Amino acid sequence: MPNNTNAFPSIERIDSRLIWSFGLLILVVISIFTSFAGFYYQNVMEKEEQRLALLSSHLLNTAITRTSFSGKYHTRLLIEEIANSFEDINYIEIVDVNGLIIGHSDVSKNGQKVDVEIASSIINEEKPFLVHNVNNNVGAIEILLPYRSGYQNELIGFVRVSISTQVINSDTYNGLVYLMVLVLSLLIISLFLVSKLSHYFAKPVFFMADILKGILDHAPVLIAIQDRHGQLLQNSQSYQHFFSDSGAKFEHNQNFSQILNWGNNDDGQSNVLRENLMDIPINHELKTLRALHFPISLDRQGKPSLICCIAEDITEKHQIEQKLESSEKQMQMVLQGASLGFWDWDFLTGAHDVDLIWKQQLGISGPELEYSINDWDKRIHPEDRQATIDVVQDAIAKKINYTVEFRMKHSSGHWIWIQGSGAVVEWDEKGKPLRLCGTHQDISHRKRSEEELLFLANYDHLTHLPNRNLLQEEIKLLLNHKCLSNNQLALFFIDLDNFKMVNDTYGHDFGDLLLINVAGKIKRIIRDEDVLARFGGDEFVLVINDANNLDSLSVIAQKIINIMKEPVILKKQAIYSGVSIGISVFPHDGDNFSLLLRNADTAMYKAKGAGRNQFCFYTSQMNDEIQHHLNIASRLQKALENNENTNELYMVYQPQVDLQTGKIKSCEALLRWEDPAKGIISPAEFIPIAEKSSLIIDLGDWVFDQVCKQRKEWRDIGIDDLRVDVNLSSRQFSDTAAVNKVRAIMKKYQLETNDIGIELTESALIDGDEYTTTSIYEFREMGFEISLDDFGTGYSSLSYIKRFPISNIKIDRAFIIDAPHKTDDAAIVRAIVAMAESLELNVIAEGVETEAQYQFLLQSGCQYIQGYYFYKPMLANELLKVLNEPSN
Repeated sequence: MPNNTNAFPSIERIDSRLIWSFGLLILVVISIFTSFAGFYYQNVMEKEEQRLALLSSHLLNTAITRTSFSGKYHTRLLIEEIANSFEDINYIEIVDVNGLIIGHSDVSKNGQKVDVEIASSIINEEKPFLVHNVNNNVGAIEILLPYRSGYQNELIGFVRVSISTQVINSDTYNGLVYLMVLVLSLLIISLFLVSKLSHYFAKPVFFMADILKGILDHAPVLIAIQDRHGQLLQNSQSYQHFFSDSGAKFEHNQNFSQILNWGNNDDGQSNVLRENLMDIPINHELKTLRALHFPISLDRQGKPSLICCIAEDITEKHQIEQKLESSEKQMQMVLQGASLGFWDWDFLTGAHDVDLIWKQQLGISGPELEYSINDWDKRIHPEDRQATIDVVQDAIAKKINYTVEFRMKHSSGHWIWIQGSGAVVEWDEKGKPLRLCGTHQDISHRKRSEEELLFLANYDHLTHLPNRNLLQEEIKLLLNHKCLSNNQLALFFIDLDNFKMVNDTYGHDFGDLLLINVAGKIKRIIRDEDVLARFGGDEFVLVINDANNLDSLSVIAQKIINIMKEPVILKKQAIYSGVSIGISVFPHDGDNFSLLLRNADTAMYKAKGAGRNQFCFYTSQMNDEIQHHLNIASRLQKALENNENTNELYMVYQPQVDLQTGKIKSCEALLRWEDPAKGIISPAEFIPIAEKSSLIIDLGDWVFDQVCKQRKEWRDIGIDDLRVDVNLSSRQFSDTAAVNKVRAIMKKYQLETNDIGIELTESALIDGDEYTTTSIYEFREMGFEISLDDFGTGYSSLSYIKRFPISNIKIDRAFIIDAPHKTDDAAIVRAIVAMAESLELNVIAEGVETEAQYQFLLQSGCQYIQGYYFYKPMLANELLKVLNEPSN
């Protein structure tokens, strides 16, 4: 067999060792057999020779004895003839007891004397005797027989016969030679067979040796074999290169041998496969090896006698695995921190693997899952399934990421909102998707917040009726439809009579209950297609669709008045409160919402002036209210023009307190008017009148100048950290010169934008035009903080927050009053705070008056509060004293 390996010298010599071993064994066996056979053969031959010699001599002796030697002549002739007849007989002689040769085959020997000592034993013992003798280098057998004669058979001598052993020895030698030739032939044949057998039996060993050599020469891993004493027997090329390259002698490298030193383990598990990691310093660099070691053979006690170790240099892999493990832990923490459930979808097989967060979101455990895409598909809300699948398929087709919101069924039976994101992460060579991965996030809380905020933006939180914003949108749609159909539409402006008295007498709780009761009564007498909304405070707006008959409108109005005349029982108290209704009709009284609303409001004031519990259609003759407004506007104009002398108009400031520090960080500037004739006139009365005319611009400019002047005085005396918020009306924002005016005033008093803040009124957002939007953005770019006032009362909406760069949200007092006691109000306030926090907006709560309200807002995370609980609106000098107090 070819033997071209030098890695296994012991295996290389196995063929010759087998031959020599088997050959030596056969040689020893044959030698022993040959020796035994030759010895046995020679012994048998000698015994046979002796037996024949004795037998022949005995016959001869008997013959001689029978002659009784009576005839010496004849006896001599007999022995002579016998001696001459057989070549092997050297001589025959008869000797008496005195040693005299009586007869001899050689006649010349007759009468001679011989040494009788040689026959003494025969004579004495009277039995035959056989001896070997050598004469002239020729071997012979001498047989001595006792010789008797006479009638008394007396011993008279002995007969000696000498027989040559030359022929016998020659035959014996030849027989032994033949035996040796036969044995040698057998030995040659046996060696030939042994050689063939050794090749046959060694063939698998060489085959396995070649395989093992190939493995050791080409295996990329480190392989080493040692005995139980740590002696390295075999190793792979990669093992040699690994340690040789490091400058170490791989045969004696103790680092690697340590992991092979396994035979001394006494843990009872020494015959099992083991795996471990070990670090080896190589050239001052730490290498990491993953070693797998196992016994190749065991001794009788079950302990390893040969141990193999297969190791791999996983330094880079280990470092990558550590980085991956760290990244996976970080990713897991990110997923857990963001409450993201991970999923992995095999697009071809439908296998769908999910993590623990995904399961927890749906309240399910492993046994409930098929771990297929059906786990996902069957739990999607039927109304959302097709739209969701379309989004996923579209993303696959366009090879983009997707995000989609849908509902999934929780294990408890309810539906939760999920925001699903994902993308194809693996494609085949033909561009077909193989694997998709993504995340699920439970956004139910956000959806509820959005629904609540959407409700706040469009519905009154108290009566759950549409608010002004939704009413405006509804009327716009109806008006568009009416313009096409030429049908009429009526707008009822309904105001409760004596509502303020109810609030003042019974408290705001009664007022809220009354509003809810009024809303319920009116809804019971109107049609489903009609729209009832709470406009604000104690004002309601009813929109009657298809109002082509004025008489029917009168009937509806009278029904409302009649039902409101009935007492309302609230907390065992009978409350009486009528209503005044003003009615405007499209298109006669206006072609837009604002005009219809204003005219209905005018008609309502006409009805209220007529004695309450009345309704009145708007007519062009209704000027009383307008005249009143003109009167107020005129007096306000004079007050503004002569204020330097009269000081009818003045500013007060109400602090806004930081709940975290308890310090005043800002305040709101409020305009007050004290008319010499009428006394204090409420801003709620004169501000709307001013807004309806151009007077609001001049008034607003004056207010802004006064506030900046006062802020400059405070700055000059060292009050730096204080922002004063100023209310700007929609008319001011619509003024194209508003931004330049503000900039000029700020420059005049050398103020920074962090000294002054701007508050938007509801009209600024609702009635604002393109100049309003532009002005708001310019103010924000200048650095002013912009606050949205009265958020949640119907005047504001989420769309405003999205459209405008709002900095602060001011929660209206209506939500604060009962928040500590009513879960609905509390939920609304918390939702506003949460929304503002997510949008990075500050929250200012208005109208805070009680300790309970303060504690609730503090726990809800509200940043600032404004109200009587801390401070009432005060003059500048009063505020200065507060600011100089040690607590501030």
